[in-house]
Amino acid sequence: MSLRERQISWTLGVIFSLCASNAFAETPEIPSSDSPSDSGLVIDGEKITPPTAPEPVNLDTNTPPPLIDDSTHELEQEKPEQKKEASKQPIEELNLKNQDQMIEEIIHLDPNRQWLSVGFGYVQNSGSYFAAGGLKYAITVLQRPLFEKRNLQDSLAIEGGLYFYKALNFSVLSDSYLIANTAGTLRYNLLFSEDFGMFFYGGVFRNFAYATSQQSSAAIANQLSGQGVAGGIGFLFRIAPNWNTRIDLGTDIAGLSLMLRF
Repeated sequence: MSLRERQISWTLGVIFSLCASNAFAETPEIPSSDSPSDSGLVIDGEKITPPTAPEPVNLDTNTPPPLIDDSTHELEQEKPEQKKEASKQPIEELNLKNQDQMIEEIIHLDPNRQWLSVGFGYVQNSGSYFAAGGLKYAITVLQRPLFEKRNLQDSLAIEGGLYFYKALNFSVLSDSYLIANTAGTLRYNLLFSEDFGMFFYGGVFRNFAYATSQQSSAAIANQLSGQGVAGGIGFLFRIAPNWNTRIDLGTDIAGLSLMLRF
């Protein structure tokens, strides 16, 4: 073999070896199944990771969708202030209920125990009514024995009254009698507000008659000095703090009075 032929064969061998090395270098590496954590293909020294499968969609209809802020398109999370406000609401409602109960216990429609009434009316005596004027005094012995509500409270009082009047021309012309009417009653009061109330009373009354003219008769004076049963109803209207207008409608008297509470 000549020198030229050797050079040609050497050149062809070098080219063949270069082609073979490039072919082996471009063959992709296949990862072994023994390493599950190393996924992907390596081409030219770079690792290519295959795309992952999408996450499954939650089809549970009971789970509410997350809140999304329209301005930032981000999920909204419940702020700690909102949680505190939500937890405060039941406590505030309970406090309001307790305050209402305290107000009902504190506000008393009948805080005073003494009653003083001054007025006039028509007093019944021997089947007739006479115009009279006088006063009544009462003291409360029981406060709220049955009712203690915001719009209904009661009390029980003992009351005594003294009224004076004259009987003129009762049996004959020019006869005159001075009569003192005394009464002792037990009064049950019902107050619906600070401005309005009513009461029921019952007891006895006694008249004391005195002849004041020569034409007067001792027998007529004794007749006018009788006694009887006192009973009826009445109404209270507040006109100022501690001041009331009082109306009595009973078997002993029908009258109008101005009453002071203290």
